[in-house]
Order: sequence, then C-alpha cells, then structure tokens
Amino acid sequence: MNDKERNALKQILRYCRKTEDVRARFFPTREQFDEEELYRDGCAFYIQQMGEFVNDLSDEFIEQHDDIAWHEIRGFRNIIAHAYASVDTDILWESITEDLPPLKEFCERQLKSS
Repeated sequence: MNDKERNALKQILRYCRKTEDVRARFFPTREQFDEEELYRDGCAFYIQQMGEFVNDLSDEFIEQHDDIAWHEIRGFRNIIAHAYASVDTDILWESITEDLPPLKEFCERQLKSS
C-alpha cells in the first residue's frame, strides 16, 4: 500500500467513525433516521466523502481487495453528489447499518498491518 492509499483508508475510516457517531447520538433506530433529515444529510455527506477517497485507491489495490464494494461506494458517491434528490433513504440506511461496519473493520485491519 502506498502513502496515497494509506491516507485514503485513513480518511474513509474517519468518515465511517463520524457516521457511526452521528447514528449513535441522533438516530439509533430506523424511525428516528426517517424523521431526522438533517442527520440523514450529514451521513450522506460522509458517505459521499468516502466515495471521493475511493478514487485515491489504485486499480491494483481495488482488485486485491475485491471483497469490498469499491465501485458501488464510488457510484453511490456520484448519486449523492449529482442527484441528491433521488437518493433512496432505504439504500442510505442499508449503507450506514450494513455496509459501513465491514468497511470500517477492513480499513482498521489494513492500517494496522501497514
């Protein structure tokens, strides 16, 4: 892993943690998530930022670690950035609750071993 990739993983991990923090503090349930547009928007921004940092990962890195849905993360970033009004809150919730924990664990493992 080169320095650019290490930095990208650090930033992705940072935004995973921020998203977890917002969820824990403001909307631990799906019902609260649906009611709190401000916090949903914040989490969408964090996910958008993660997608930005995926762009700093080399094709080789992405191929070596294909157990992470890198292309989907990048694609969701594009939807959030360019078509925010069409972001499906079900997909956003699923990303926060199901996709981010393994991504966070992956980043932690990679950074610890490097």
